[in-house]
Amino acid sequence: MMRLLAFLVSISSAAIAFVPSSPVSPRSTSLYLSTATATDTKTGTVKWYNPTRGFGFIEVDDGGPDMYVHATGLTFQGPLIDGEHVRFETENDSRTNKPKAANVVRTTAEAPAALAEEPVVESIAEKVLEVVKEELSEDEKTEKAMHAEKFQRSRLATQLELSAKAASAKAAEVATANEASKAAAEAFQRARLAVQLGQNAKDSVARAAKAKAAAIAAEEKAKAEAAAAEEKAKAEAAAAEEARRLEEEKRIVTGAGGKPADSKEKDLELTRQIILDYINLEGEDEGVVDDDDDDE
Repeated sequence: MMRLLAFLVSISSAAIAFVPSSPVSPRSTSLYLSTATATDTKTGTVKWYNPTRGFGFIEVDDGGPDMYVHATGLTFQGPLIDGEHVRFETENDSRTNKPKAANVVRTTAEAPAALAEEPVVESIAEKVLEVVKEELSEDEKTEKAMHAEKFQRSRLATQLELSAKAASAKAAEVATANEASKAAAEAFQRARLAVQLGQNAKDSVARAAKAKAAAIAAEEKAKAEAAAAEEKAKAEAAAAEEARRLEEEKRIVTGAGGKPADSKEKDLELTRQIILDYINLEGEDEGVVDDDDDDE
């Protein structure tokens, strides 16, 4: 029997901070009565109660400080409901050396209908106490204790699994957000590159058009210069031909010994002067054309 009690106490100590909430069959309410000595009876309203962890606070009607309440201090099955009116006794908490609520009972006949079917919250210590108080054999008690421990381990594993799933979902959400942010950044970079390529294409077209215009201007200038040179060459050739002809006429007249030679010589000189003036005039016109091309 002592070995069984030591085993049960070790189970209770290992999970002192873990408050289970599992459905159990109705039993005597004396199971939940506190073993400490009650010192005073008070009434109050449940300020808040956490059914998962099995504790909360009661706002005392006489205006005193809020009273701490634990699931082990309840005299009924099921958690306290926020806002319901209760009656309780106060006792000193051996762990904190502060008063806490004990032997808590509802002042109304029933719990609120919305939560009437909620499962009873029990702690590991209560399960251990339940096993000890039952009229069972040693083997049955050991089996009962092992079953309780197995249930608690299974419940803890379920909670850990749910926590892992939640963490995995959160990680997936963060990864999805990161992927979306990365895709948006890549789309922005592609759009920016497309704009740059478009601007470069426009600049290339503008440069090509400018080069083409310059080439056309250079070609027209070359054609004009070639035409001017051709005209000049033709004029010089005509002048030379005319001079040769006049020289030939002069030679013929002079060779004949007649007086009209002076008149012919004057005519030749005048013709030569006219031809030179024409050549000079053509040269000045070409100079004006060259200056206009340079300005362009």
